[in-house]
Amino acid sequence: MSINDPEISTLFGALDLTAVTEDGGAVNAYALRALAKNSNRLISKGHQLFTLSWPLIANDTEIDADIGATFEGMGLPVWSLIHPPIAIPKKPGLTRASFKLYATIPATARIMFQVITRATGAHRIDYATVSDANTVEAIGNSTDTWQTFTFTDVPIDAGSEEVIELYAKTNGGGALAASAFGSNTGTHGSGGVIIGRDSIEHPSSGWSTTAPTLATTGHQVYLYDGSGVLVAPPRTIRGLRSTEVVLNLINVLHSTTHAIDPQILFWPPVNQVQLSQCIDTSGTYEIRASGGASAFTIASFAGYAESRSI
Repeated sequence: MSINDPEISTLFGALDLTAVTEDGGAVNAYALRALAKNSNRLISKGHQLFTLSWPLIANDTEIDADIGATFEGMGLPVWSLIHPPIAIPKKPGLTRASFKLYATIPATARIMFQVITRATGAHRIDYATVSDANTVEAIGNSTDTWQTFTFTDVPIDAGSEEVIELYAKTNGGGALAASAFGSNTGTHGSGGVIIGRDSIEHPSSGWSTTAPTLATTGHQVYLYDGSGVLVAPPRTIRGLRSTEVVLNLINVLHSTTHAIDPQILFWPPVNQVQLSQCIDTSGTYEIRASGGASAFTIASFAGYAESRSI
């Protein structure tokens, strides 16, 4: 066997290099080989990297102020950091890790999680998909039971330390907004509904203008064309203009009041092409609860190293 072919012992023995060599005498080849195999085994053996847990948050209804809460308070439609970078020591030579995510996800909600390491590029990948090893999509179930989501073969740095970052984004909303908030759907041009680049006006929406409102409870706007195709990623609701009364001067002697219809503001705005897709085909809007996890734990285990000799 070539000396360049590493050997890893199948069982760990009790040979001690100091005990074998401290007298300065000759050492037989078998003992040296056994020591090398044992050392290679210890180098390649995996170990736990870290475990993080967040307190349980119970979301009973869409009206809950915590609905859609991830770990920074809101499920967003863009990648957002959910924990400060985690610096961890590790065995040199370990180049792969697995991560297990334990969470309860609201029914119909879809959240993507992304693990970033030095080996993945040390920055989030905005175009990451569920097919990437460091990305997983968590899909809610109707019973709100605990689920396990696994990242496998995530590259990690081969050195003695690694820095882990965790990102999340809403990939699809939860249930339609509760009726207590007012209308949760509407069609452009129907019943006075007007869909704009960053707002929706709905005269008979009945939207609540006192707390809690759609803007304070973790909801998002979804815009569809007339065929029901989503024309843009979901938009975060930024505010709700209450029905306000303004003075419209006719002349110095007479005046009348004009009630402005309730408007929902969302961010970021859609571009003109997306807006045209929606309004030119009598598209629709939906208001849904943000995707979010009501409880969360993540653990990581460093996998076996690439075989190498010492």
